[in-house]
Amino acid sequence: MMPSSLLNSRGLVAIPPGPLLGSTLALMVFWFMRHSRERRLTWTSTPLPPRGYRALPSVSSQSPVRVGMTTEQPSEGSAAFSEWVCAMTSRFHGKPWLLHVPGRPDVLVVSSPGSFEDIQRTFVMQFEKVDRDAEGLAHDAHGGAIAFVYSGQLRPSVNMQRQLAASVLSSPALRRQASELVKVHTQSLLRVLSSSSSSEIESLDVTKLMRQFAMEVFVELGFGLQLGALRCRRGESSDFEKAVDEVQRRVAERSKRTAVAWKLERLLDVGGEAALSRSVDVVSSVTLGAVDAKRRRRRGVSGCDSPVAGVERVDMLDLLLGQQCSSKSSKDPQFLAEFVLGLVVAARESMAHALSVCLQCLAQHSEEQEKLACELKEAEDEGKDPQAAVYLEAVVKEALRLYPAKSFIRRRARLDTVLSDGTFVAAGTEVAMDLYTMARRETVWGQASAQFRPQRWIDSTTGKLRPTSSYKFNAFLGGPRACLGADLAMTEMKAVLAKVISRIHLDAVDPECLRRERPAMV
Repeated sequence: MMPSSLLNSRGLVAIPPGPLLGSTLALMVFWFMRHSRERRLTWTSTPLPPRGYRALPSVSSQSPVRVGMTTEQPSEGSAAFSEWVCAMTSRFHGKPWLLHVPGRPDVLVVSSPGSFEDIQRTFVMQFEKVDRDAEGLAHDAHGGAIAFVYSGQLRPSVNMQRQLAASVLSSPALRRQASELVKVHTQSLLRVLSSSSSSEIESLDVTKLMRQFAMEVFVELGFGLQLGALRCRRGESSDFEKAVDEVQRRVAERSKRTAVAWKLERLLDVGGEAALSRSVDVVSSVTLGAVDAKRRRRRGVSGCDSPVAGVERVDMLDLLLGQQCSSKSSKDPQFLAEFVLGLVVAARESMAHALSVCLQCLAQHSEEQEKLACELKEAEDEGKDPQAAVYLEAVVKEALRLYPAKSFIRRRARLDTVLSDGTFVAAGTEVAMDLYTMARRETVWGQASAQFRPQRWIDSTTGKLRPTSSYKFNAFLGGPRACLGADLAMTEMKAVLAKVISRIHLDAVDPECLRRERPAMV
């Protein structure tokens, strides 16, 4: 029997609030510690390598960055971060090392062509893409297509999406159309550059100008829409381009904030989330409107969703709508809008970055610019295609070697893997392929590897380009998941660069802009 002194008026045991609260807190701490341990074991702990394989050096990103680099820790993707990672790799003599960021899983950093080939070709099925946007940052935005995130319920497989992209980008009709559009918009670009050089404007933001140019080309190539920003003398971006840039910026800001903070803003529709919502509406109305107009136009001409006879101009939407595909998801308007938008933005980012760094490198190295201009003039005088100039392609590749569009490419190991150099990669480990550092390693690229020297690509005996492994020059990746539009991008970039350098002389305003978070000014 329970002593009556321990019972209350209702016949229940009376427990003081202090012990009850203490017990509850103890249970919560125990649950949290156990949950954290399970999560740490599945995500952040790296198992010891098997006997016979060497261990990896480990370094913390916290103190070296703050002490040696800058007053505040640089974020991934910044020039300061790339320089710091390059210094750390040099410290470990180019060997793989573990980057520890507090609160995140350790990242294995590799910077050799052999490791790149292992991840991109030899063990390609054992590594998956690390898409942070797909894990929740952009799933609610139509602009999530910018990161190849499809928000519809019917989602084609990744393989089907890649097959669709390959069929579109390899189309001869689309390539001809791309060349014509580049020619047309390059004339507008040259007018802007010429007017800037003849006016009292002391400098020109090449980065912004190249982004406008690339957006004009690829929006028309993707959706058949003309933005007309380059033809505007004010130099302002179109509303669509502003909306796309805003979506990219706001989604990137989400990664720097807690999920609770930005989700609460989204729920209340205030702050940056309200601006993101408005930009998403602009992007959605333009892209979905283009899809709807294209489908109605095709039905009106041919009576069904089939290619329009007698139409010379073609865009990505035309090719996708004209494909005989059994998948209903590939005909879904939402998917078509987001899929084409993903191709457009990816192409725009790649071309704009490549042209910006090429022009800035040439502006900083007047002797290389003069040499290229002479070779282009010689080819034109001889009636040859200037785009076939060997030195032109060498300049483009050298600029992309030193300043790739993405200097830190991540993959995640699906299975325990041993790389060809003996490095053990446990399942669940994130691996970062550091293109920026590899381009500056003398063991890979020889002496003066950190300097802009296009002649390194040319064989002094034959005068032709040296054959180079795609895992050594990895700007477009390699293996079965290499960039599908690499050939198209190189062709159009050379066409633009040949026209600009043949008619405009560039001088660098800020020689250090490529090493800092500054626009390229010429």
